[in-house]
Amino acid sequence: MQGEGIVVFNLICYALTCVGLAVLVMSPRIKDGVIIKFGLIAMTLGFFFRCAGIFDGLAYGLDKMDVLYLSRSNAVINGGLIVVVIGYLVRTKAGAKKQRRRTDWMDIEDAPSVDRRAKS
Repeated sequence: MQGEGIVVFNLICYALTCVGLAVLVMSPRIKDGVIIKFGLIAMTLGFFFRCAGIFDGLAYGLDKMDVLYLSRSNAVINGGLIVVVIGYLVRTKAGAKKQRRRTDWMDIEDAPSVDRRAKS
C-alpha cells in the first residue's frame, strides 16, 4: 500500500506523544492541579486509543480502520486539551490574586513552617 509509511510514522508519533503525556501525569516534579491532571489523562488515553486504532488498521488492513473510532479518540484528545487550557487559565487567574495557601505550587516539605503561637 502506498500510504503505509505515513501511517507507521503517525503511529510512532502518537505512541511517543502518549508516553510523554503519561510521564507528565506520573511525574511528582510537575505541580499541576486536579483539573490539569484530568485533562492530561484524557489526552493520554486519546492518543493511546488512536495508536490502538491505527495498529488495528495496520494488522487487519487499512480499509478496516473505522473513521468513527478515530473521531472518538480525536474528541477525547481535544476534550483533554480544552480541560488543560481551562485548568491553566484558572490557575493563572488564581495566581494573580493573593492565594490562601502558599503550598499550592511547592512541595509540602519545602514549605516554610508557620507557627501562629510563636512570638516575634
